[in-house]
Amino acid sequence: MLWNFWRRKRQTTDLDDEIAHDLALDAEERIRSGVAPREAELASRRDFGNIGLLKEGLREMWGWTSLERFGRDLRYAWRGLRNSPLFATMAVLSLALGIGANAAIFSVINAILLRPLQGVERAGELVTINEKFGAGNGPPMVSYPDYRDFRDRNSVLIGLAAIGFVPASVGPKGNCQRMFGYTVSGNYFDLLGVKPLAGRLIQPEDDHVRGGHPVIVLSYTGWQKFGADPNIVGAELQVNGREYSVLGVTPKGFIGTELLFAPDAFFSIAMHQALGTQNADLDSRSGSGFFAVGRLKQGVTMARAESALDAIGRQLAQEYPQVDGGMRVKLSPPGLAGAWLRGPIIGFAAALFGVSCLVLLVACVNLASMLLARAGDKRKETAIRLALGAGRGVLIRQLLTENFMVSLAGGAGGALLAVWITNALTAWHPPVDMPAIVNVPVDFRVFLFVLVVSTVTALLFGLLPALQATKTDLIPALKNEAAAARFRYWHLRDYMVTAQVAMSVLLLFCSVLVIKSLQRSLDAPIGFEPRGLATVSFDLEMQSYDEPRGRDFQRRILDKVRQLPGVESAALVDRLPLTLSVQRNPVYIEGKPLPKRRADALSAYGFSVTPDYFRTMRTRVIAGRDFDDRDKDDGNRVAIVSSSFASELLDGANPLGRRFSTGPSDRRMEIVGVVETGKYYSLTDQAPKAFWTPLDVSYGPKTSLVARTRMIPPESLLSSIRAAVRELDPSIALFSSGSMQDQLSLTLFPARIAAIALSAFGMLAMVLAATGIYGVMAYAVSRRTREIGIRMAIGATQAQVLSSVARGASILIGTGLVLGLGMALLAGGLLERILYGVKPSDPATFAIVFGIMLAIGAAATFVPARRATRIDPMQALRLE
Repeated sequence: MLWNFWRRKRQTTDLDDEIAHDLALDAEERIRSGVAPREAELASRRDFGNIGLLKEGLREMWGWTSLERFGRDLRYAWRGLRNSPLFATMAVLSLALGIGANAAIFSVINAILLRPLQGVERAGELVTINEKFGAGNGPPMVSYPDYRDFRDRNSVLIGLAAIGFVPASVGPKGNCQRMFGYTVSGNYFDLLGVKPLAGRLIQPEDDHVRGGHPVIVLSYTGWQKFGADPNIVGAELQVNGREYSVLGVTPKGFIGTELLFAPDAFFSIAMHQALGTQNADLDSRSGSGFFAVGRLKQGVTMARAESALDAIGRQLAQEYPQVDGGMRVKLSPPGLAGAWLRGPIIGFAAALFGVSCLVLLVACVNLASMLLARAGDKRKETAIRLALGAGRGVLIRQLLTENFMVSLAGGAGGALLAVWITNALTAWHPPVDMPAIVNVPVDFRVFLFVLVVSTVTALLFGLLPALQATKTDLIPALKNEAAAARFRYWHLRDYMVTAQVAMSVLLLFCSVLVIKSLQRSLDAPIGFEPRGLATVSFDLEMQSYDEPRGRDFQRRILDKVRQLPGVESAALVDRLPLTLSVQRNPVYIEGKPLPKRRADALSAYGFSVTPDYFRTMRTRVIAGRDFDDRDKDDGNRVAIVSSSFASELLDGANPLGRRFSTGPSDRRMEIVGVVETGKYYSLTDQAPKAFWTPLDVSYGPKTSLVARTRMIPPESLLSSIRAAVRELDPSIALFSSGSMQDQLSLTLFPARIAAIALSAFGMLAMVLAATGIYGVMAYAVSRRTREIGIRMAIGATQAQVLSSVARGASILIGTGLVLGLGMALLAGGLLERILYGVKPSDPATFAIVFGIMLAIGAAATFVPARRATRIDPMQALRLE
């Protein structure tokens, strides 16, 4: 049957030849009987019957007529689009931009939520335990003792693995580099079903003896850093100054259970404490430093597992009320630091997807407007075809076929745009000093999404113009009467332009609001002055420095940097504010009752600094004094607190002389100074509380050096700082080098991404709105050519004609502005979470948007209106 379809042309030719042969034979017999040749030919045709009807009947018998009609419709649509290149180009470009933006956002959602973890068997069975003790600002991690209890007491998981984060100095002796990896329990790779690319992976027998398993497994990317050495398995590498044996290499594409982090190496969890990581004490139940990832047993749902594990959590809360009191357990799929990043990322992606859908809607409305205008131009042609007997269904089918061609071409362009955007995202490195990745591949789901969107676009926004085009009165259309009539009411395309303007106003309002918020964020008071600050970080523990040697290095490097030309002051701090390393500490105020549970303890951000830190950061000391040489390890323990700490935790009493500690049994610190409150974890913190202790007392091997310099830019000082470090110890690796403003880029990252995305969408919507207004007004002028000619012939001036055209445009634009500003007012509340220093109802933003859209509307209307004033009355009157 299908073979007959491919032979259709040959069959049609044979049929034509056979009919012609039969007609010729019949005419020849009539001629022999004495009939004139012309009359014989006519009689033969008359007796033969309707040839066209016969052919149609035979084609029906051959089958595949629907496919044949579809082919004819495609050819007709192609000819129509080829004869209207401007329409085709504008329509395809509009849809490509709208569909491409949606496909790019969907690619991100697909990579985060839909695409399974790579290199992991049955990733849908994996779950992450999220311990909750109340409000917190960090990822929901568990302590190692809690992990063991969850692992040993549960009956709903096949296994439970522990995963800790660790930076380390790794490499051949004398040539180490800073790398990031995981410390993992012995069942980690077996639980995930990972097979080695080379050698073997960490097994349960590799985590039995604390500090007794100096082994390392390299990831594929980590292996590449050693030149993909084929003999790497069995080699000895220096890890933080100790020999580690390379067990094997993981397969390409495997990055563990986190989507945004690509580890360089994996270590046995038995070496966690030896590697000197934060919360290194594996016996401490108060140190939460591990993700716990498990695999559900066959037939166990996530809800059932969560209930069972939550029951274990409640048992632990009763057994260890001081540290585990109030514990609740929630399960989530792995990949986004448990549930810590899942909510914000999903919310952000959903917001961007909603905005991109709005842009696509603007593009589709623009397409529908162009289709309606095109249908108006072909009104007489459509009437002639209907008068000749063409069915309305046939015409609708042909118009929809044309719309499908435009939509599929726009979808293809959108897919290419999405591939370009996602490739740029994948190549981009987030502003963090670790191997963070953004892997956004375009897979079959994305292409399927593009196909579905293209099809829905053709149906929803092509059907109405097709119905409108074929619903016409034949006599007036054939006489072209309506073309010369003045439009005294709104047409469907007018409503669509109004909708375009309204949606463009909404997008423009959101983009302007976020951009203003970003500007306010950059200029906001944050408790220190980032401009003019250069900073570098180093971790002495990676070079096997003990505490006395580390203290000596910190003192010497500080003295050297302070003597460098252009340096006003310098200091050391264990954690830079507004970076990922900032953490809350429990606070126990002297004279206040101890909380029963850890979750109920007061908390504040804690920092350890050297003298001159506040002068270097230009943080105002409000009361008391700064740290000085009196604050040594052998003296009284002292602290400086923020004004918000003093007012909230100390109930507004005079803070100087008051004492507090960071543990129920820890030595108390006396408050000797108060500084202005700033921002420490994020710009949206409301009056955050913080305290500072002397680094000479609270020694830490990982520190950041901050230097106030007169050099412009401050990064110019970095080469001198590096030289000073090399002079003291050339083996020390520096990281997070740059200006303090660079270090704040992660804090401003969400606002910047939102500003960039919304600005792009807003600009796109403005372009589409401008083309929509221009198209409708140009079409209106062309349809009113005869009317305008008559007006000018009877004395209308150019100013009056210009006013008439502009009046119609102003009504459309004004209505769209009012509707758009109303929607913007309602939508502003959704952006409030990412706004800083700007209210969603900001009057200045409304004024800016109003002015921009008026300017766009005026510019889009000017050309058609000016063209109307140049119409020649005599030529206009000659039009049909």
